[in-house]
Amino acid sequence: MSSILRRKDARERIGIGATKFDEDFVDKGGNSDPFVPGTGKTVIRLRPVPLGKRAVGFFSDEIDELIQGMREFRDSTPRKAPKRPVPAEFHPSRHRKDL
Repeated sequence: MSSILRRKDARERIGIGATKFDEDFVDKGGNSDPFVPGTGKTVIRLRPVPLGKRAVGFFSDEIDELIQGMREFRDSTPRKAPKRPVPAEFHPSRHRKDL
């Protein structure tokens, strides 16, 4: 059985901040894109559940599906090569003019 999580608990479950959650992971309805940006239109945004005049929640099983969809998208894309570290001789602290 699914439970309803409030906005803060849903954000923490996904591991992101408030702005990122509201902009990228919550379905605003209307003509907005129903997919999470950057996922190749494979992961669907969360639809809020009205709990009162201003309070909303999200079904926990839909959050689990979103997390699983993000995992499947990550696993289906090729891994990016890691960035090369900056050599020690080019470290910004070594090039300060005021020293």
